[in-house]
Amino acid sequence: MVRSFYSTSQPSGENNVIQDQVLALRKAGHEVLWVRQDTNELHGGLFAIKPGVKDALGNGYDPTPILRDVKPDILNVHNLFPNFAVQWLSDWPGPIVVSLHNL
Repeated sequence: MVRSFYSTSQPSGENNVIQDQVLALRKAGHEVLWVRQDTNELHGGLFAIKPGVKDALGNGYDPTPILRDVKPDILNVHNLFPNFAVQWLSDWPGPIVVSLHNL
């Protein structure tokens, strides 16, 4: 499971959904690797523009090395913005499930 995790100072329903999904999958006997990047680490004077610049330049975090080591059967991706790059998705060799929370 790959997820851009929102600030812990402002709990979100999306964060709760992910936590519940991970717990449910583990309770059902599935092995779940949770690759997450937290927006808590992005705060600062330029927080409002950093994510857009990183995304436009393709410089967000790329989880491919971790995922290749684990070799998941299915990759579940939730809201990658603002912490993850997206370019790596087009090269991912396995099935991807994308969960959209904000349309």
